[in-house]
Amino acid sequence: MHQIQEHIHQLQQQHFRACIAIKGTADWVKESYQVLAKKLPDGQSAILLGHDASLLRSEHDRCIAPKHYREILGQQSQILIWDLRKEIHPDAIAASSGVLEGGGLLFVLIDDTDNQLQASHSRFLNTLIESEAMLVIDSDNFDEALTQFYPFQVQSSNKQGITLNEEQQACLAKIERVVKGHRNRPLILRADRGRGKSTTLGIAAAQLLNNAKLENIILVADHPNSVATLIQHFEQNIDHASLRDKLRVIPSDVLLETLPETHLLIIDEAASFPLPTLHSLIEHYARIVMASTLHGYEGSGRGFDLKLNTIFKAEHKQASFYSLDQPIRWASGDPLERVINESFVLQAHLTEVDTTEPQARHFEWINKKELLEDQSLLEQVFALLVLAHYQSRPSDLSQLIDNEDIRIGVMFEGEHIVGVLASVEEDLSAQDAQLKQDIINGKRRLKGHLSLQAFASFYSQAEWLDLKCQRILRIVVHPARQSSQIGSELIQELLASAKVQNLDACSVSYGLEAKLFNFWARADFESTRLSYQADASSGLPSMMMLNPISSKAKTLLSSSKQRFIDHFVIGLPIYFQKLSPALVNTILLDVGRSLNVGEALSEQQIARLNKFSAGQTSLWDSWPDIRALTLYCATKRVINTEQANVLIAVMLQNYAMEIFKVDGKKLSKKEWLAYLREASKTLLAELTI
Repeated sequence: MHQIQEHIHQLQQQHFRACIAIKGTADWVKESYQVLAKKLPDGQSAILLGHDASLLRSEHDRCIAPKHYREILGQQSQILIWDLRKEIHPDAIAASSGVLEGGGLLFVLIDDTDNQLQASHSRFLNTLIESEAMLVIDSDNFDEALTQFYPFQVQSSNKQGITLNEEQQACLAKIERVVKGHRNRPLILRADRGRGKSTTLGIAAAQLLNNAKLENIILVADHPNSVATLIQHFEQNIDHASLRDKLRVIPSDVLLETLPETHLLIIDEAASFPLPTLHSLIEHYARIVMASTLHGYEGSGRGFDLKLNTIFKAEHKQASFYSLDQPIRWASGDPLERVINESFVLQAHLTEVDTTEPQARHFEWINKKELLEDQSLLEQVFALLVLAHYQSRPSDLSQLIDNEDIRIGVMFEGEHIVGVLASVEEDLSAQDAQLKQDIINGKRRLKGHLSLQAFASFYSQAEWLDLKCQRILRIVVHPARQSSQIGSELIQELLASAKVQNLDACSVSYGLEAKLFNFWARADFESTRLSYQADASSGLPSMMMLNPISSKAKTLLSSSKQRFIDHFVIGLPIYFQKLSPALVNTILLDVGRSLNVGEALSEQQIARLNKFSAGQTSLWDSWPDIRALTLYCATKRVINTEQANVLIAVMLQNYAMEIFKVDGKKLSKKEWLAYLREASKTLLAELTI
């Protein structure tokens, strides 16, 4: 065993983090840590990630439950304890590792008698223990370790007189340009853990208030503790204490309600906010700096950028992006950062694919053992999967490895992976009748089986719970192979496999937008359930679709679809008002081919509509007929003209005419009436085509 003191000293000299794992029975590990902890210096704070507060040494230490790990993001500590005896929380572990400063000390408490560990957790612990930064203490060497564990000073970063590196100095200049330059030029700052993002933002806020005579800066933060480091550097760098109150920390919900004026809005940890929240803030404020921790997932960062760019384009704002790559909280090459990245595949990069000469493709189902044993394969698969969801987390990797019901299908082009599909089996057919009834009545919800339980509850039919299906979790194609039919080929492979397994159907759930709806509709998936509330991250309602395979599933879906469309049409002015009229037309057209959505207009209705178009009747007298005309036409043909979209928005979605714009301008009542008469005349002509 290495001399503990020498080992820690060597790591501190390099500004690395030192790690000590204590493993044994749960009680022995606790007692051994408490003995060693007595030799730690007083006055240096520690953060415990776990539930056992008796492990704390003093009132200055903090105990954070793993599920509340976001409370410590952006903070720093010289001592960190991971109590992994009862719970291993991948998201909390990965995020909290960024709290520990270079020269600091990590304790990892492990119950090595636990033989119920999930495969991903065993993989993580093995990788951690084998790290060059890790010293392992157990019952065999504890006495020896105790004699070598002398009191020592845990090093910490110098918080006074911070010297910024070139990246940070360049970032300060860009932030200043947001304030002093043209309006509507937001800056998005991206950084992995430990890159000095909070330090840079805090100093930037201080310098702006010191030099620019700004009245105020608003910092958006839902967890005040998560911006503690930012506030600390701000307060250390302001010229006068009177400036302290000019930086206001406001939760996002309060900010959206009040929308106070400010010279600069700083949104820290922007990727953690729902997209609708970000959209509202981007729409309202002209000078914004947004910062986001990438947590290593390159694909997540790219996905977040794409989402933001959509918002910026909609709001006509020219954004710039800047990255902080050099670590400052610890030195480059830090062993702990390396083991965290390896364990959670945080820095998996997309492989380059030859765009000039595509090779022959072949499909394979990958088993979990292959993923665990082949790091390169795991990295290729997960690097693609994170592209499908910008808020991917380490726990997604754990689920991928541990859940035996999840299947991974991979499309190869030569040796390169160009497409991945992840799906999970849903099967509640063996459950008893009472449980199924409780699910229908909303009294019970079993973990997993999302689509079948949602369908059974929505349609109040237990028959849905007798089906067996594969639900698609994620499907993604390499950016260099977009529009190459790979996505469709992946779906066909899944459907073929489902038929061999005698499954009844395949399902999917996604944030409803036109491009995705058209993709799934082309793959013969049918609209089955649309959520009333928007998803927290995407801001879109979740659409569930089903591709029925068995005659049982086809019959059940056919008998249920009328309820879906009735609900959809009734919900348009209430829950689905924000859907684009063109998308509403697409959905109505998709289901209208086979269902009785809009009844054919009677001769009397057509006569009344002709009178309205000719200016012979009032709008209100003709309103039911115009609505019937709009609904009928929207279900029979694509009416994606501007006039038709306006009719869908006003007649079906109940847009208020006084705030609705046509060609970018508001219309007077007289202009509206003329517009609706002409639009009705155009649609009437469609009936005769």
